[in-house]
Amino acid sequence: MDIKISRIEEATSEQWDTVVNQCDYATFFHSRGWAEIWEEYRNGKLRSVAKYITFNDGVEVLFPIMVQKISRGLLKQYMSGPEWQYGGWLSLHTLNEKHHNALLAYSYKLSLIFRQNPFDKSFPTDKVPWNDIDYTQVLDLRQGFDSIRNNWLTEHRSAVRNAERAVKAGVTLEEGITEADWQAYYRIYELAVVRWGDNLKGEKFDWRLYDLILKRRTKNVKLWIVKLDNKIIGGAIRFYQNKHVMSWNKAILRDYAKSYASNLLDYELIKHSCESGYWWYDLDTSAGLEGVIAYKTSLGTTQLSANVLVNESAMKRLSNPFRTALLSMSQKLSKPFHKSEDLTRDLDAGYSGKIEEQNRLEVPR
Repeated sequence: MDIKISRIEEATSEQWDTVVNQCDYATFFHSRGWAEIWEEYRNGKLRSVAKYITFNDGVEVLFPIMVQKISRGLLKQYMSGPEWQYGGWLSLHTLNEKHHNALLAYSYKLSLIFRQNPFDKSFPTDKVPWNDIDYTQVLDLRQGFDSIRNNWLTEHRSAVRNAERAVKAGVTLEEGITEADWQAYYRIYELAVVRWGDNLKGEKFDWRLYDLILKRRTKNVKLWIVKLDNKIIGGAIRFYQNKHVMSWNKAILRDYAKSYASNLLDYELIKHSCESGYWWYDLDTSAGLEGVIAYKTSLGTTQLSANVLVNESAMKRLSNPFRTALLSMSQKLSKPFHKSEDLTRDLDAGYSGKIEEQNRLEVPR
C-alpha cells in the first residue's frame, strides 16, 4: 500500500492532550502546557500551530509545532519544541518507515527547526540530514534503584558517599510548593547566572517564566528544594511525563557547596523516579565535555541521539548570516555554561562539592 498523508488539520486541545498523555515516548516538551507557557512568555510572538495528521491507512499523528515571524516579519520560522528541546511527532499507532518518510517530507516544506526525540525508537535517525549531531545520556530506571545503587558502589562510590555526607550534615530534601519556595530558588538561580558571567550560553530566564510554570500547578513539574538549618540552599526543577523524567534546571548556593546538597538531590531524585515507576531519567546533553560524559556514563547511562535539524532547503531563502546565527544558537543552547577548561576530568571531583562542576551537570536552558 502506498502510504500518504490524507489530511492535515489544526490539533484540538483534546487531540493534543490525549496523544501526549498516552504516548510512551512523549516528553513534557511535547505537551500543550509547555507550548502555552512559551506562548505567554514570548508575549504571543511565538505561537502554537500544532498539527493533527491523518494517513490514508488510518494512522493518526500529532505534530507539535510553533511559529514565529523573522526577518522583520517577512518570513515564518517553524520549530517543533520551543527552547530547542525535544520535538518531532507522536502517535498512538505504530509508525513504519513510510509514515516517517511522509512526515519528513512534510517537515522539509517548512522552515523547520527541531531537536530529535531520543525516545522514539522507530524514528529513522540515519535518514535525516542533521545540522548538529548530538546525544543525551539517560539512566534506565527499569532495573530498579537497588541495581542502580549497586552500580554506583562499584563504579562511582562518591555518588553514594557524598549523598550520605549531606544527610549527616543535616541537609534535607522536600518538594517546593509555595510561591515563596519558587522565589527563593529563583534567587539562587540568578546568583548562579552571575557566577557564570561570560560563560553563560543562551539566555537567562526571567522570573516570569518560573511564575508561569508555577501558576499552572501541573503535576508534571516539580521543584525540589534542599535545606540546611531550615534555610533553602538550592534546588532542582524536574519535568515528568509518562515514562520520562527530564533534568531541566538545578542550582546550589556557592557557600554551601561543601554540604554536598547537590549530591543528595541527584541521589534522592533518581531514587524517587525509580519508585514512582518512571523508565528514563534524562541527564541531558553534555556538549562533548569528557569529564561530564564520563561521570554520566559511570552512573550506568546510555547515549541516545538528540540531533538538531535546521531545514536547510527552506533556510536557503534566508541570508547566510541569519542561517549561521540560527545554527550557532542551537549549538550554544546545547553547550555548557562553563568553558571546558573550567571543568575537572576527575570523576570524584565532579561531585565532591565543587559547585561549578555540579551546576554544569544540570544545564539550565
